[in-house]
Amino acid sequence: MKKRNVENSVLMLKKLRDTHHCQLDISVVDELNQVIAELEKVSEEAESADMQAVGLRVLQLLGVVISVVSNIKDLMK
Repeated sequence: MKKRNVENSVLMLKKLRDTHHCQLDISVVDELNQVIAELEKVSEEAESADMQAVGLRVLQLLGVVISVVSNIKDLMK
């Protein structure tokens, strides 16, 4: 992930967390906080495997949040 993408991801995750914290399980909120902290930590580093791993966690976490917030599983039935 490039630095600009990392910064955008941090802002987006914080906004997502703040907007939907009431709908999310505490474990999801905790994971959001962990991922945000990791993104902020690695934002100064060059392209690395750590950044790629964090990027993958961001995508997985977005999938969880979207699933919870939109009830997409119920819509698919």
